[in-house]
Amino acid sequence: MVLTGLLLTLLAAPAAAPDALAAANQAFAAGDWDHAARLYRVVVQAHPEQASSWARLGRSLREAGQAREALPALQRAEQLGFAPALMQYQRALAHAHLGEKDAALALLRPLAAEGFGPPPGLPAVNADPAVAGDARFQELAARFAALAAPCVQPGAPWRQLDFWLGSWDVYDRSGNRVGQSRIERILGDCVVLENWKGTGEGKSWNTWNPARKRWEQSWVDSSATPIFFTGQLEEGVMVYHSDQPQPDGKPYERRLTFSPLPGHRVRQLSQGTADGGRTWTTEYDFIYVSQGAPFTAL
Repeated sequence: MVLTGLLLTLLAAPAAAPDALAAANQAFAAGDWDHAARLYRVVVQAHPEQASSWARLGRSLREAGQAREALPALQRAEQLGFAPALMQYQRALAHAHLGEKDAALALLRPLAAEGFGPPPGLPAVNADPAVAGDARFQELAARFAALAAPCVQPGAPWRQLDFWLGSWDVYDRSGNRVGQSRIERILGDCVVLENWKGTGEGKSWNTWNPARKRWEQSWVDSSATPIFFTGQLEEGVMVYHSDQPQPDGKPYERRLTFSPLPGHRVRQLSQGTADGGRTWTTEYDFIYVSQGAPFTAL
């Protein structure tokens, strides 16, 4: 009977850890930090090599107010190679909660210098009352916020096309409505998405490329004629260029400009040249007016 009981225990042991892990993950997702911490302790005791469970144990303990206990768990996850920068950030939060400012700053400053952006869901480094009034933590909090969400920051290059955002009726220069367009920000405000409807439909993705220090537009429409543009903001006007050849292979260049106008309007002018820029032909010249507003000429 004793042997049978021992055998049953050994057979049941491998299933206990997966069950505990599933329950721990469920408690973690629900923000039940105390319960998650208790369950992750069981998991890491059974599988001390499981880095992600050490990381979640550390966060659960920190979120539950057990900052001192969280530190070794977070450090263990880091030693096992699990998201070292993220573990350092959370260790800094734990030190900050404990009032250990120098230890927290020693972790945070290199992270900021390396360009680490904290993922959503983690508190700012100055959120804890123990450090909230410290100017050093306030400065770092602003730095990390800019790194975590660079596209939403006022004055960031990603904001240069904000004048084009909105829902528009689009007219030619004679006042004939040629289509409608909705321009919106997506993907953390990092992409300006154009949704065009006229005689056909088209979309463009516009974003600032920080590595190349330029704007890039990828246009595609229902006539299957994709075009790739690059450009810069020049004296308040977005100026795009494309040297994409025509479908027949002949050279062709385009210059596409977006100019903000008084009265919350935008002018979109497309010009092309087939002779290297000696002569330019206007492809279209449109005025964007807020939907429902009357057309006004230049």
